[in-house]
Amino acid sequence: MENARPFRSSWILLVAGLIWLVLGFSMLVLQAWVQRGAWSFGSDRGGDLKQHYAVGVMLQNSSGNYTPLYRNFVFSKEITRIFSQDLYTESLYLDRHNYRYSPLIAWISWKLLALPYGLWVKVWGVLSIAWAVAGFVLIRKAETGVGEVPPTFLEAVLFLGFPPLLYGFSIFQNAPLTLFMAAAAAWLLKNRHAWIAGFVFGSICYKPQLLPYIAGIMLLCGQWRFAIGTGLASGFWLGMGLLLCGAEAHRHWLESLLEIVHGLQGDEMETNMPWKGFILTVLPENFHSSGLMMTHILGLLSLGLLVFFAHRIEKHSQWRPHHIFYLALLWWLLFTPHVKAYELVLALPAMMLLFRMTSPHQTMARAALALFYISGFAVVSCRFVGFSPGAPLVTGAFLMTLSVLSRGLEGSLSPNKISSQ
Repeated sequence: MENARPFRSSWILLVAGLIWLVLGFSMLVLQAWVQRGAWSFGSDRGGDLKQHYAVGVMLQNSSGNYTPLYRNFVFSKEITRIFSQDLYTESLYLDRHNYRYSPLIAWISWKLLALPYGLWVKVWGVLSIAWAVAGFVLIRKAETGVGEVPPTFLEAVLFLGFPPLLYGFSIFQNAPLTLFMAAAAAWLLKNRHAWIAGFVFGSICYKPQLLPYIAGIMLLCGQWRFAIGTGLASGFWLGMGLLLCGAEAHRHWLESLLEIVHGLQGDEMETNMPWKGFILTVLPENFHSSGLMMTHILGLLSLGLLVFFAHRIEKHSQWRPHHIFYLALLWWLLFTPHVKAYELVLALPAMMLLFRMTSPHQTMARAALALFYISGFAVVSCRFVGFSPGAPLVTGAFLMTLSVLSRGLEGSLSPNKISSQ
């Protein structure tokens, strides 16, 4: 009878995991089917994939003129015209919305127009799943090494069934690719290839709001090789963009990005996950400016804590660089001006680390893990509840993760003591 409870618990977890996978897969299939329908006013259907296709068509029709992509909100009209002529005729298109990606991404989309859009959707769906699975493998290897402690079923379900990841799948966003590149950087950092890790992560040229934050935090924490590698990759991709698209296109792009920061372009704040989104959807309008100022102060204080504890973590663990990287990703999620709900997948590396934690930090680690998962449900539901609930929840999980790591990892994550859960 002593083994009855563990046996029963294992079956409960197995059944719960299978149900969750079936529900998640059903949602993914349903949303993928929905993409066959028309783009509609205020909808997020098609996500970035339709945007890239639309700018490719715009460049083809204008013989390579990048200005309309980033000026006067022509892009929001064109994407409706291309995917739903009826809505375009009725003027039911998103206003105040330019293309948000770099000219280089637009140029690549232009050159890929030789392939039909239906093939874009199929290939992107397959690649997204492959990136997510590869990210899971790399993050685990960053903690357990090659061949040590095979993943448990529950661990795989928690990772691949994370609501923001499924949400990103369903609307064809690039979050799985971002997750894969972050996982690759973490694995390279763990194996002391900081230069290469920085270069790989710096190749996320489609996330200009991500790189300065992460590179700057890593530099403050003493990871200068990673920061320089990120700078080199950014310079390489920027140089390629200038060569292929010209300086004028990049000037228009930068000006358009500044419009987003200043709130001059249409943006659904309820889907903006950081503290900015929470403040602008919860506080009365007359408290917005003071609330944003307090957010900046909180961001600086938490950054100071992160840098301070980074040196404590260094004394307790040989794996310090990629743990600091995990924390930098969490900090970025909270304090950058623009992060959508599906980008919470960048919390998955820290979540998997917490999943592997054992005594004496088990209670705090499990609490932080649960809070991350609750945050995942919350941010995915933000479109329906009408406000952005993620920042307070993720902040609590971030502070608990910081506390767990600062207590030392040597006793709880050494290869000989990692629990297989």
